[in-house]
Amino acid sequence: GELVCVYSRASWAEGDQRVTSYEVMTREEIDAIRGRSRAGNSGPWVTDFDEMARKTVLRRHSKRWPMAADMAAALDGDHDTPDFSKQDRFAAAKPVFGEALFGDDAPEGAEPQSEKEVAA
Repeated sequence: GELVCVYSRASWAEGDQRVTSYEVMTREEIDAIRGRSRAGNSGPWVTDFDEMARKTVLRRHSKRWPMAADMAAALDGDHDTPDFSKQDRFAAAKPVFGEALFGDDAPEGAEPQSEKEVAA
């Protein structure tokens, strides 16, 4: 019959226990995501709707799955913000529009360009 909902089920071990997780999305939720997609009216959304619906619920569900320890460590280390002011190669960089991204820490001589200068 007509598609009513799509679901994903995943199981994994946490210590001595088995954990099972579900994600259920209604046809309306899938259609809302399709409506926000650039290819919502063409390509696989038209030719393979069922597969795209499965992919959609799976992607949403996968955000809650446990992550391998090495992947979690790599992502945790990725939150470091580089200090561009201490790197000479960025000292002469100028922002394209508006205020300098550095705020009060702008390198000496860094001046924002106007939209007119960029267009020229």
